[in-house]
Formats: sequence, structure tokens, C-alpha cells
Amino acid sequence: MTEKEDDYNCLNQSGGGGTGKSIICYLSGEPNNAITFLSVNDLPESPVVAPKLSEFKVTGRETYTPEHRNTLWYRLPVTSQKVSDPWMEYALPIGNGVFGAMIYGGIHCDRIQFNDKTVWTGSPRKRGSYQSFGDLYIEDISNVFGNDDDKAVKNYVRDLDLEEGKANVYYTSPDATTSYTREYIASYPDKVVAVHLAANKPGAINVKISLFPGIQTGMGERGVQRGRRIVQRETGLCKL
Repeated sequence: MTEKEDDYNCLNQSGGGGTGKSIICYLSGEPNNAITFLSVNDLPESPVVAPKLSEFKVTGRETYTPEHRNTLWYRLPVTSQKVSDPWMEYALPIGNGVFGAMIYGGIHCDRIQFNDKTVWTGSPRKRGSYQSFGDLYIEDISNVFGNDDDKAVKNYVRDLDLEEGKANVYYTSPDATTSYTREYIASYPDKVVAVHLAANKPGAINVKISLFPGIQTGMGERGVQRGRRIVQRETGLCKL
């Protein structure tokens, strides 16, 4: 678009936002334009990065019998493992061949890294590689858990039920009176990766949810591609 000779070099939806609208060209200063266009020089230099959090003290469940036989299960979250590649070695995958997610099962900071097969580098004539679509972070801010023995996460277990295609996390409060569950699915008919948080007591869930794209234009270190500046950044909330 930057190589066009006229001033109509900005794309926007026609007739308002939402699905089913047309894409047309606008002047950058058009008063009816719902999008504000910034020049490359006005982009922030520093990336928006969430604080990194270490995992709470976690005690795994002593005994566990999965509902279905074909189930992978673990007594600690990925976020407490000291390995070179937690994503590859310990995260649990859900998906359907089109999109999916990797589940870390953290309590202080859970991470759901998701992807879609259309997110990739390259072009029809140049081979590329798949890129991360983004990360959803779920940070526990309840002040129930901590790093001391009297605030440790108790009875923790996470699993991947291969028969149902569903990942789960189970744990209790330090005094074992409150039970928490998290369920993760990737539904192709609904076109959604869904996370369900539940507890056996009202008001027991208190979390902060953050969403970060895997590759973001407009934040962080700058580069140049075909005369236009492009930007990529890496983000991380969990300390692994």
C-alpha cells in the first residue's frame, strides 16, 4: 500500500466494524474512520512485557486414578520444572490439526500457548515456518497460595485425557478445604480454544488474565521489510 501514488493508502472496514463488512480504502485523516493510523516513527520503542512470576510451592497428589485409561498425568505443573525446553518436554497439547494449544498448568501463572496452521512466515513461493499465534496467561492473585509450607498448593495433578481430547488441572487450597479445577479444550466445530475455571466455594477464584500475541506489529524491536517497518517481540509472564 505504501507504493500507491494517491492518498487512499489506508484499509478499513466499510459501514462500521464487525463481521460481514467490506474492506475499502480511506484517507488517513478521514473523520469517519474508526481506526487511528500512526506513522512508524510514532510507534513505542519499548515492548509491553508482563512481570515474570515464579511458581508457588506445589505438593502433588499422593494417589490418582484417571477416569479413562488412555490418560497422561503429572503431579507438578510445567512452571515448576527445571528443564531446557518446558514447552517441548512437559506442556500438554490439545488441538484438532487446524488449531490447538499447549497447556502448562501453572497456578501462580498458567500459560496457554495457542496456534493456528495459517500463522506462518514465508510466501507461496518461499518456504516459511509456523509461528506462535499467542499466549494466554492466568495469574492467581487470590493471596491464598505462596512459597511457604502453610501456603503451598496441595493435591496437585494435571492430565491429558486422550479419549476426550481434554486437558485438566486439579488442586486444593493449603488447608485442603477448597477444590479447584481447570479444563482446557480445542473445539473445531466452535472454532475456539476454551478454558473453564471452577471451585467448590463461591468467590474462591481470583485471577488476572492477560493475552499476548506471539508476533505483534507496532511494539518492540524494529526491522524493515519491503520499505515498511515491521516489529516483533517476545513476551513472557511465567518464569520457567
